[in-house]
Amino acid sequence: MPLEFKNLDEQVALLQSRGLNIKDLSIAKKLLLRSNYYDIVNGHASFLQSNTNKYIESSTFDELYAIYMFDKNIKVTFFGYIEKSESLIRTAIAYYFSKNHTESWSYLHTNNFQDKPLKVIKLFSSLEKTIDFYNKKYLTNSITHYMEKEKEVPLWVLVNFLEFGKLRNFYKLMLERDKIEIANYLSRTFSNEYNREINLLPGQIDSYLENLNDIRNIVAHDNRLLKFKLKKRSKYNSSVSQNMEPQHLNSVFHVYLSMQLFLSKEQFLLFSRSLHKREKDLKKHLSTCESLTILGSIGFPENWFELLTETQDK
Repeated sequence: MPLEFKNLDEQVALLQSRGLNIKDLSIAKKLLLRSNYYDIVNGHASFLQSNTNKYIESSTFDELYAIYMFDKNIKVTFFGYIEKSESLIRTAIAYYFSKNHTESWSYLHTNNFQDKPLKVIKLFSSLEKTIDFYNKKYLTNSITHYMEKEKEVPLWVLVNFLEFGKLRNFYKLMLERDKIEIANYLSRTFSNEYNREINLLPGQIDSYLENLNDIRNIVAHDNRLLKFKLKKRSKYNSSVSQNMEPQHLNSVFHVYLSMQLFLSKEQFLLFSRSLHKREKDLKKHLSTCESLTILGSIGFPENWFELLTETQDK
């Protein structure tokens, strides 16, 4: 039996029947048509509901839409700073791998990776497909340039064409000694930027990259971030968390904290201020619930920004 279609009038009537106050019906209909009933209501309405089919008394459509827009806006912020994080990750992988493996097409040699043949062969296939995809006569890019001039694509060029998931898999399969060098480099960089000692282990970095990749996919595909829980717990490092212990190591908040490893102190502060501004803007539209409840759904503790400021000022 097909699902019943509801037009805009019926959508508004359904929300009202469940106790949601709508001050301006015409504006509500325009926003529902522009942004989709499902996207606005599902996953966001629960912040304003006493149960699945009943809104808290005095809750409004304006609040519901503000929560929906908050989710969209923090995803934009996260995506921008994840891209900045990727820049350092790509550079570090390319630099230390290329330094330690100087033969031609070194990233297609099995002895330069862990003894996991099936996974390594799958990695090689994905790297070759990436090169083939961009090495077309009608394209002008650094891959076509190096293939034409040098008959080889160096890793420091190829990494800029790899999806983040492939890049993370590349790191995961690198030799342990190469990953240790990267971990030591990130430890030094972090200590210099934040004036806090840290001892990073390759396994910790891999767990951070895996969860960062999951959040990247969420925000890049515009899926709901609020209430999202990661499938795997990040490996704990006290220097990353400092005095802002995350409620859960599988929270978005912990991913946010781990991004300190890949951003400069200035970048991370700008990232944090942007999130804090989004939170303050949200507060202006809320009366039925608090922004703390909403950010808390992804692991952010109360007064997280003040705690961060104290940590960064030390």
